[in-house]
Amino acid sequence: NAAYLNRGDVFVLDAGDVVYQYNGDRSGVFEKNKGREVAQRLRGDRGSTRLVVFDHPVGAGADADRFFDLLGGRVEIPEHAREEVVKG
Repeated sequence: NAAYLNRGDVFVLDAGDVVYQYNGDRSGVFEKNKGREVAQRLRGDRGSTRLVVFDHPVGAGADADRFFDLLGGRVEIPEHAREEVVKG
Protein backbone atom coordinates (compact mmCIF):
# COMPACT_ATOMS: atom_id res chain seq x y z
CA ASN A 1 0.00 0.00 0.00
CA ALA A 2 1.39 3.40 -0.98
CA ALA A 3 0.35 4.80 2.42
CA TYR A 4 3.46 3.14 3.88
CA LEU A 5 5.85 5.18 1.73
CA ASN A 6 7.62 8.16 3.26
CA ARG A 7 10.59 10.27 2.26
CA GLY A 8 12.71 9.23 5.26
CA ASP A 9 12.96 5.55 4.44
CA VAL A 10 13.80 3.04 1.73
CA PHE A 11 11.21 0.55 0.51
CA VAL A 12 11.65 -2.61 -1.57
CA LEU A 13 8.72 -4.04 -3.54
CA ASP A 14 9.02 -7.55 -4.98
CA ALA A 15 6.74 -7.77 -8.00
CA GLY A 16 8.09 -11.12 -9.20
CA ASP A 17 9.45 -10.10 -12.60
CA VAL A 18 10.72 -6.75 -11.27
CA VAL A 19 12.10 -5.68 -7.90
CA TYR A 20 11.51 -2.00 -7.16
CA GLN A 21 13.49 0.08 -4.68
CA TYR A 22 12.22 3.49 -3.57
CA ASN A 23 14.78 5.77 -1.88
CA GLY A 24 13.30 8.66 0.03
CA ASP A 25 15.26 11.88 -0.30
CA ARG A 26 15.64 11.99 3.51
CA SER A 27 16.86 8.38 3.82
CA GLY A 28 20.45 7.76 4.83
CA VAL A 29 23.27 6.09 2.96
CA PHE A 30 23.09 3.03 5.23
CA GLU A 31 19.38 2.58 4.48
CA LYS A 32 19.91 2.96 0.74
CA ASN A 33 22.75 0.45 0.76
CA LYS A 34 20.76 -2.05 2.84
CA GLY A 35 17.77 -1.64 0.52
CA ARG A 36 19.98 -2.27 -2.50
CA GLU A 37 21.42 -5.36 -0.80
CA VAL A 38 17.93 -6.77 -0.14
CA ALA A 39 16.72 -5.90 -3.65
CA GLN A 40 19.76 -7.47 -5.30
CA ARG A 41 19.37 -10.62 -3.21
CA LEU A 42 15.74 -10.94 -4.31
CA ARG A 43 16.75 -10.30 -7.89
CA GLY A 44 19.59 -12.83 -7.71
CA ASP A 45 17.27 -15.54 -6.39
CA ARG A 46 15.33 -15.41 -9.69
CA GLY A 47 18.05 -14.74 -12.26
CA SER A 48 16.45 -12.56 -14.92
CA THR A 49 14.43 -10.26 -12.65
CA ARG A 50 14.96 -6.55 -13.32
CA LEU A 51 15.88 -4.11 -10.58
CA VAL A 52 14.34 -0.62 -10.83
CA VAL A 53 15.55 2.03 -8.37
CA PHE A 54 13.61 5.25 -7.81
CA ASP A 55 15.00 8.23 -5.96
CA HIS A 56 12.46 10.70 -4.62
CA PRO A 57 10.64 12.25 -6.36
CA VAL A 58 9.45 9.37 -8.52
CA GLY A 59 8.94 10.64 -12.05
CA ALA A 60 6.69 9.40 -14.82
CA GLY A 61 7.01 6.41 -17.08
CA ALA A 62 5.94 2.81 -17.37
CA ASP A 63 8.04 1.58 -14.42
CA ALA A 64 6.76 4.34 -12.12
CA ASP A 65 3.18 3.73 -13.23
CA ARG A 66 3.42 0.00 -12.52
CA PHE A 67 5.12 0.60 -9.15
CA PHE A 68 2.27 2.83 -7.99
CA ASP A 69 -0.41 0.60 -9.56
CA LEU A 70 0.92 -2.32 -7.51
CA LEU A 71 0.66 -0.14 -4.40
CA GLY A 72 -2.91 0.93 -5.10
CA GLY A 73 -2.27 4.22 -6.90
CA ARG A 74 0.04 7.22 -6.88
CA VAL A 75 0.06 9.31 -3.70
CA GLU A 76 1.80 12.38 -2.36
CA ILE A 77 4.70 10.86 -0.42
CA PRO A 78 5.04 12.51 3.00
CA GLU A 79 8.30 13.51 4.65
CA HIS A 80 7.67 11.24 7.65
CA ALA A 81 5.65 8.07 8.25
CA ARG A 82 1.95 8.74 8.67
CA GLU A 83 0.94 8.33 12.29
CA GLU A 84 -2.14 6.25 11.49
CA VAL A 85 0.02 3.84 9.47
CA VAL A 86 2.60 3.52 12.24
CA LYS A 87 -0.07 2.77 14.86
CA GLY A 88 -1.61 0.19 12.52
